[in-house]
Amino acid sequence: MPINSIEIDNSTNWRKKHWASIKENYSKAPYFRGHAGYFEDIYSREWDLLVDLCESINVYLREVMRIQTPIKFSSEMVPQGGKDELLVDLCEKESASTYLSGVLGKKYIRESVFERASIKVLYQDFKIPIYPQIGCT
Repeated sequence: MPINSIEIDNSTNWRKKHWASIKENYSKAPYFRGHAGYFEDIYSREWDLLVDLCESINVYLREVMRIQTPIKFSSEMVPQGGKDELLVDLCEKESASTYLSGVLGKKYIRESVFERASIKVLYQDFKIPIYPQIGCT
């Protein structure tokens, strides 16, 4: 199901629970105060679609982190095909020469589909950095 059609169930007060959990776990974190107002506002609003909530958070985070890479929604690009063919079509529409996937993509990506389109497939094997956790000794 496309993210732009996923409705949020507002029959429960999930927003209050999420915000309370974030405050409980991060209120003593070094940068919490600088961002708490934004997230408190986000969780005070009722959202109908998941895409709208995600986009609002993404815009904020991109601004705070000074990320200027443009974002394009695949729904606006009208991709054709299914699975790998759909990804290749999106890459071709952007004149991409490389497709970056998570390491688990090795289990299901058919690299031959990308090779036929002269698109190189790379896998990112992200290693989570270890840093001190709040409240842990």
